[in-house]
Amino acid sequence: LWATASTVRAAEALFAHVRPYPAIAARARFARPPSELARAIEHAISPEAEVLDRASAALGGARAELRAAQARLQQRVDALLRSPELARFLQDPIVTQRGGRYVVPVKAEHRGAVKGIVHDQSASGQTVFIEPLEILEANNRVREAELAERREVAAVLEGLSRQVETAHDELAAAVSALAALDLVLAKAQLAEHHEAERPLL
Repeated sequence: LWATASTVRAAEALFAHVRPYPAIAARARFARPPSELARAIEHAISPEAEVLDRASAALGGARAELRAAQARLQQRVDALLRSPELARFLQDPIVTQRGGRYVVPVKAEHRGAVKGIVHDQSASGQTVFIEPLEILEANNRVREAELAERREVAAVLEGLSRQVETAHDELAAAVSALAALDLVLAKAQLAEHHEAERPLL
């Protein structure tokens, strides 16, 4: 999508540049780059090809909810790690992720002491990664928020893709004109390089 917007902007710039030269400008006289499409894409997508929060109100809301859910989960996790009841069973006082869920590394011999869901085990078998029941609901909230955010991103991309489809004819004409002008300019550069002259037939 970003490449499509860049192509539209390139066409606008080149067509404006050759306008004072009627013989060359004629190659692009039927091309109308879809500027509205480029604006819509630039509004929704960054040059790094990331969908921006401002792409839609729904996406902005979904991401705000995701950030809030992640902050609440982090608070619960931090409080859990500080609790002396859990600390003595941990292999390390850290939190990691398994399958998109926050888990704590518990010494295998204490796996029964920590109530929760086992998601993984270390290669040595000395550590099990458990999602404590205390953060289960907070983990669920984050997961739901992630899915909602993903749905909104997909909706934005689908909407922009449909706009590209609608602008197909304008895009095709612009790309064709760009190719024609590119050929003319390449010929001119080659002629200059070789100090060529028009032959007398």
